[in-house]
Amino acid sequence: MSVSTVITYTIADSLHPPVTEDGQRYMPTGNIVKSLLLNFVLGAFVFILTVKILRKK
Repeated sequence: MSVSTVITYTIADSLHPPVTEDGQRYMPTGNIVKSLLLNFVLGAFVFILTVKILRKK
């Protein structure tokens, strides 16, 4: 789960870099929240999909 969070954070960080107009970096809390929420949704989706596959057997 933590690996997928890092991957989604890296993607969010590359799409919306945490740099001000004058080139100063800042704490990307928005990207962190986006990656955590996306990882939670993807984790729930994978869990539901796995349960459905296992019930078919």
